[in-house]
Amino acid sequence: MLLCGTARLGHAQNEFHASIQFVNALADTGAVDVYVSEHPLADSVAYQRATAYQTIHAGDYFVALYVAGADTSSASPLVTRHINLPANQRAMLVLFGPAIGPRLLLRTGAREQSYSDMLEFFMIHAAPDTGPVDLRLRDPYDSNRVTALLFNNLGYGRYSIYTRLELRGYNYEIIQSYGNAIVGTYYLNLSGFANLSGVVIAAGRGNSSNDGFTLFGVDVNGEVYLPDVTTGLPDEVPMHPPLLDAYPNPSVGEVKIVYTVDMPSTVTLQVV
Repeated sequence: MLLCGTARLGHAQNEFHASIQFVNALADTGAVDVYVSEHPLADSVAYQRATAYQTIHAGDYFVALYVAGADTSSASPLVTRHINLPANQRAMLVLFGPAIGPRLLLRTGAREQSYSDMLEFFMIHAAPDTGPVDLRLRDPYDSNRVTALLFNNLGYGRYSIYTRLELRGYNYEIIQSYGNAIVGTYYLNLSGFANLSGVVIAAGRGNSSNDGFTLFGVDVNGEVYLPDVTTGLPDEVPMHPPLLDAYPNPSVGEVKIVYTVDMPSTVTLQVV
């Protein structure tokens, strides 16, 4: 199959076309060239850089990534993958993982536009050796107050659902789901996402901000938003609050379970 140009997302599409964006979230490897069924899609895409969406024919493809400038007739690819691009959909292809044994993640159904007064994005966990993580927001304009727990127990190599936020900066706090240790906290101002959607990627080599772990944002036009690391935050996240008494107990009908939380947050209640 042949590529049909490099049209930006938003150009006319039909049932025979799809759109694809490539993001390089693989540390320590340098820039890469991207080939789709032996045709060049992008060249010299550096770490923490991305392409804009490009329109190609829908269908099955063989993707191969090489170190930038490599002779594809003799060099071995860094990673390969067969993908299927559904017609009239947008897909994101993300390179991530360790330098030895990198991976390609395909996320179909990516969105172009968001609400005009909101930021809409999803998150990809692309940092090896970190384990499942939670994403918590702090408000830097209100004494760094916790405002939301956005994603919970997001595993390595996985992506979240979309979420919406106001168009301004937040402190994004990454927490290990097991142990509650804070991996790092990063200030990201994603107000440039106005009328667009995008992705926030947790990337890097290790499991702390001192070991290459970081966040960065990418919008549908390939614009990258790099963070500032923030400090002075607590070392641990408060443990989940215990349940209080249930009454009436015993009961054969309705029973009430009362609990409290010490901050505004999303709560999951499991009855065992």
